[in-house]
Amino acid sequence: MHSASLPKDTDDAPVSATVTPRPDRVSGIPASRRLRVLVAAHDSRERQMLTHLLGELRASVRQLERAEAILDALETTSFDLALLGARVQGASGLQTLATARARGVTLPVIIMTAHSPTLRFMVSDVSGVLSSRIMNTDNFTAFVAELARKQQQKAAAY
Repeated sequence: MHSASLPKDTDDAPVSATVTPRPDRVSGIPASRRLRVLVAAHDSRERQMLTHLLGELRASVRQLERAEAILDALETTSFDLALLGARVQGASGLQTLATARARGVTLPVIIMTAHSPTLRFMVSDVSGVLSSRIMNTDNFTAFVAELARKQQQKAAAY
């Protein structure tokens, strides 16, 4: 198990999780290209936990908590994916996703609904399909890498 230093709670500021990823975890993502991920949740501990889950992927993370700031960031900043808590300040994760989709945001969005001992979450992939998943943290990291790789391929095609 890799250890990571948890980022400080700095709303609206980029933070990075710092660990050395295992090569098999980041297959399909160029080593020179860091993932850009929006992490949003109402509670700072939840934002830190979600950011920590991304540590093995060397993700460049921007943490937010307010629904309007999340929607603004999704519309004005290029992210590979968004990882939301079930609650964000001012809305639920699903309400925020629905508003983002209505505004034309198409990147993959993961909404974490539970995280102990296994992860439970809903996923809206690049095609907008919403599904529910349950998995352990190792599988989650690989799943996120695959979603981000697909988003990067889609972005490169345009």
